[in-house]
Amino acid sequence: MALPSGPAALRHTLLLLPALLSSGCGELEPQIDGQTWAERALRENERHAFTCRVAGGPGTPRLAWYLDGQLQEANTSRLLSVGGEAFSGGTSTFTVTAHRAQHELNCSLQDPSSGRSANASVILNVQFKPEIAQVGAK
Repeated sequence: MALPSGPAALRHTLLLLPALLSSGCGELEPQIDGQTWAERALRENERHAFTCRVAGGPGTPRLAWYLDGQLQEANTSRLLSVGGEAFSGGTSTFTVTAHRAQHELNCSLQDPSSGRSANASVILNVQFKPEIAQVGAK
C-alpha cells in the first residue's frame, strides 16, 4: 500500500496534527517509576531505587535528581543518542535511604536545544517509630 503524496498527504497530515499534539507526541516528559507525580511511603532507613524515564525526541536532554531542592548524583544514567541530533530515550536511577527530614524527590529534564524543562516528582512519606519523651525527667 503506497502512502499518499502531494495534496492528499498534506490533507492527511493536517487531519492528524491535532491528535498528535493532544496526545503529547514529541513532548519530553520525565516519569519516575511510570508517573509524573506520586506519593511513596517508605520506612525510616529503607532504601529504594527510583527510575526516571524519558521517551525519545529531538536534541539530547539532561536528567538531574533533586532531593528536597538539592542536586544529587545519579547512581546510573543512560541516554540513547541517535546521530547526536536526536535520542531514542533514556533512564536515570537514584537510590534513596529514607530519613525523617526528606520530603520530595524530583527528576528534572533540561533540553538545551529548546531551553525547555520538565519535572517528575515523588513525595516521600517517611514513616518512623514513635519516640517516647519523658516529661519532667531528671
